[in-house]
Amino acid sequence: GAGLKVGDDNRTQYLLFLGRNEIAELAGLCHQHWQALAALQPTEPPESGDDKKLKKTTKQQKKEAKEAVPPEIKRKLEQLFNGGKAVDVSLFGRMVADSPGLELDAAAQVAHAVSANAIAAEFDYFTAVDDLQPGEEAGAGMIGTVEFNSACFYRYANVDTGQLDNNLQHDVALARQGLGAFLRAFVLAVPAGKQNSMAAHNPPSFVMTVVRLSGLWSLANAFLKPVTGAATDMVDEAIQRLDAYWNSLTAMYPDGNRVGLCTLHPGCLKALQPHCLDTFEEVVRSTVQSAFPPAG
Repeated sequence: GAGLKVGDDNRTQYLLFLGRNEIAELAGLCHQHWQALAALQPTEPPESGDDKKLKKTTKQQKKEAKEAVPPEIKRKLEQLFNGGKAVDVSLFGRMVADSPGLELDAAAQVAHAVSANAIAAEFDYFTAVDDLQPGEEAGAGMIGTVEFNSACFYRYANVDTGQLDNNLQHDVALARQGLGAFLRAFVLAVPAGKQNSMAAHNPPSFVMTVVRLSGLWSLANAFLKPVTGAATDMVDEAIQRLDAYWNSLTAMYPDGNRVGLCTLHPGCLKALQPHCLDTFEEVVRSTVQSAFPPAG
């Protein structure tokens, strides 16, 4: 009745992301109309040995069952697929190719991390040795190399707060909470892959947020020419590049944006110095308050 395509294994043909509220309401709707829905369950076709005929019969039964769903249940089904006020679904959206009415436009965009400096592939040589191996059986148990690289990365994401508010059905308190959680996760979450081999636990040296009425700015063009760190170090130079590029952009496109940032290298700032806060938590609170100001 919801227009979702289901395979022969009774599973949808794609991942379907639902909020907990949607799941609970769907279960409640099925419970409320259980007798009517159970009567529509396709019967098992007899085994005729003709796979093509069997498949056609099953498909026809599903079509007939779908058409027989009472209009009241169809209408309620369409109404309950509203995102369920789930923050993750509201941020990253939901695509249902064969039923556009169930789709939810994403509020967030996340760019790939790019290196501010030129990178070169390196190789991690590893070996596993049995230190109790008899002398006549010399040699490593395993030996090999793994390619890797590292860099000073620039990462960027944006959140359409108007879309987030719509997706969360105008629950401003939940939108504030969701935006704060997204900011913290984007900055503090570290991928777990290969960490036992690399231990790459480096918190960002520079965090900046911008709240504006419209428009999106990536600052990736600050690194069209790779930083080298020849004068100071790569992180210092990358922050200086961002600062200078931001100054050029705001001079050409003044838009009354509200900026908050924190950095481990405050001495590198010029144009952005007035916006520097002491802690990352202050940046999060300031950003959330600017994006969703208190009523009145």
